[in-house]
Amino acid sequence: MLVPVGGGRVDPASLGGWVTKEAIMADTNYTHALPAEIVQPEDPLLVSGRVAVAAFLAGYSSGTRVSYTTDLRIFAGWCHDHDLNLFNLKRAHLELFGRWMEQEGRMASTIARRLSTLSSFYKYCQIEDTITKNPAANIRRPKVDCESRTLGLDRNELSALLVQAGLGDLRDGALITLPCWRSTG
Repeated sequence: MLVPVGGGRVDPASLGGWVTKEAIMADTNYTHALPAEIVQPEDPLLVSGRVAVAAFLAGYSSGTRVSYTTDLRIFAGWCHDHDLNLFNLKRAHLELFGRWMEQEGRMASTIARRLSTLSSFYKYCQIEDTITKNPAANIRRPKVDCESRTLGLDRNELSALLVQAGLGDLRDGALITLPCWRSTG
């Protein structure tokens, strides 16, 4: 399948296999985001499967849709590399995908999020009768720390900042307290 890119046409196979139209169109003159669709040359998915992927993704807002598209694209690529049909899997396949991500050095939070995406996707497919049994129903996900490793203040540092804000000038205290209150409340 050739997809228009910046006035020309690009073969998705030349871009490494599984790609999204959304990703290809990122560098073009398109101004409206279309619902993301997973595309692969010599597409093994039936039309109903492609419709299920597009319908699942269409139910989410832009940020979530982009994340879910990425997660599904990575999983679909892994399935393709292992000659697996996206709609005919067992839980063991999903477990192997999780182990593969560990071997690739992905953080536990990333693995948990991707497995959560797959769990939601397969639950949707089961509800829509695309599959009869949900392979992700009892998938084991890695434990994720309550504390994020993302740079920022930890709970103790935030608490100390708020205490200091309360001791100072009222205006300065309000400027510090309001963003902290909005991000935790």
